[in-house]
Amino acid sequence: MVLSSDPSKVSSLLTRAAQLFRLSIPLAAMEIPVAATVAIDTILLGRLGASAVAAGGIGAAVFIFVASIGVSIISSVGHEAAYRAGKKDQSEMSGVLHGGVALACVLGVVAALVLAASGWLLRAFALGGSAGYDAAGYLYGVAPGLPFLLVAVCYRGVLSLQPNVKCLTGVAAATVAVKAALAGAGYAWLCRHGISATGALLLSGVTTTAAFVAMAAAAWITRRRSMRRSRPAASPVATVRDAQRIFRRGITIGLTAALQAGFFSLVALVCGTCSALDLAAHQVANQCTLLPLMLAFGMSQAAATLTSQALGAHSRRTALRIGWEAVCFGIAAMFAITVILLTLGHVAIAAILPTGTPDRDQVASLAWRLIVVGALCMAADGAQNVAMGALRGLDQGRLTIYSAVVGYWLIGIPLAWWLGVGCRMGATGVWIGVGAGLYTSAAMLLWFLYRATRQTVAEGRSERGPTTQANTARVPAALP
Repeated sequence: MVLSSDPSKVSSLLTRAAQLFRLSIPLAAMEIPVAATVAIDTILLGRLGASAVAAGGIGAAVFIFVASIGVSIISSVGHEAAYRAGKKDQSEMSGVLHGGVALACVLGVVAALVLAASGWLLRAFALGGSAGYDAAGYLYGVAPGLPFLLVAVCYRGVLSLQPNVKCLTGVAAATVAVKAALAGAGYAWLCRHGISATGALLLSGVTTTAAFVAMAAAAWITRRRSMRRSRPAASPVATVRDAQRIFRRGITIGLTAALQAGFFSLVALVCGTCSALDLAAHQVANQCTLLPLMLAFGMSQAAATLTSQALGAHSRRTALRIGWEAVCFGIAAMFAITVILLTLGHVAIAAILPTGTPDRDQVASLAWRLIVVGALCMAADGAQNVAMGALRGLDQGRLTIYSAVVGYWLIGIPLAWWLGVGCRMGATGVWIGVGAGLYTSAAMLLWFLYRATRQTVAEGRSERGPTTQANTARVPAALP
């Protein structure tokens, strides 16, 4: 991307940046409820001490691993809908929605069964009163909410193409409000009747399920209001066909998500191997850094949507330009978040671990060190997330699997284990290894995007002719 002093070009760039952020913010808001539910649970469990936070960390790691795979696959509903919108193919949009909802229900039931089985395994092999044993209650409580979460994600993909996409912010706010109200009321009730870590974790899971039910209901109501013009109902054959197409499109996204979620779940287990305090500090710092990253996740979804639309309109050069601009805007936003984290990190820790919490000083001190490490990795995490979205919009999602394998599993995990356990650096060493994996993954994804750009430019030159020149004249010439 070449900077220019031409006022018209600068104005055009600012307009595209505003368009990206207008779409990113509602999509980022829809990423918040999952992270917010875990954060609210962490705040409440923090009143019970490090062991309860550690148990919540184990339960949250398993839940996020399973949920992120399903959410990633269903997110391809938005990509498919955007591609058809770019082709001006509105005749089959109803099939995309119905096929997505059907697939969300099937995957949601499967994911719920997996969580229930995971809870049973934790109870079967963990000692009574241990963090793993207590975490099973959380998984039992949250499992029924997964089908509703995936249905809400399906509606998000379709609503992202509507002019009033900002309504998604209201859906997210309502979900978080329901979770906060139910969790606070339940916690107060448990305090009056005698609270235990097992009961608190079960309560956390049940209130999260209720929040996801509210999220799906709010998304359905918003969709009904936003799409007043009735569409013909899709036939069962068309619904199955579209569900299969969405699944094929989303399977590479799901595999990448599995590699990512498995990586971060294993990171939590490595921190637990170091000590319970390390795991508790990891959980606290993870909540402080995860919520700001929602903007990067939203920008990733926005980049995928906009590039899919451009690709559907047969304008690959425009799609690539959008992808590069999104990456640059994402890195700039993450630098701003880095400053905020380094400035307000202590405030966030104090909110999770108030004065009087058992082991507060040790956990808070270690959590601050982890926040510093995480803040220094924000730019890489933002770059890799947005680049993933751009590549998925360009229908090259398979490349994200390679970056996840190399960055996370061949570099991140071995280095995290060596520094954290082998060198006895604890959770700090683990997070340094995670940072190395993130930078590696970001570098690979940017290389893939650069290679796609070079190939497109070379193909344009080799195929240039009277017809090609006429077509490319309508495409903005500025490419990175």
